[in-house]
Amino acid sequence: MNPRILKIIANWCGISEADIKPTSHLEDDLGLDSLGMIETIMSIEQEFEIEISDSEIDALTTFDDLCALVERLAVTQ
Repeated sequence: MNPRILKIIANWCGISEADIKPTSHLEDDLGLDSLGMIETIMSIEQEFEIEISDSEIDALTTFDDLCALVERLAVTQ
């Protein structure tokens, strides 16, 4: 689990980092609605200097999915 992503998610969701697990569902477990997801993604894009497409966002389900995507994009961009 990427600590930088963990911190961003915890701040946006208003929860403790300890409450976030790799299998945490972004919407059901962490409470990210569509607006929250957009704001979170924008923070992550800024933090990692990457761009995440809408189709990539739509494919995200869990915290682990998000971390894997960011790590892949951070290497290729």
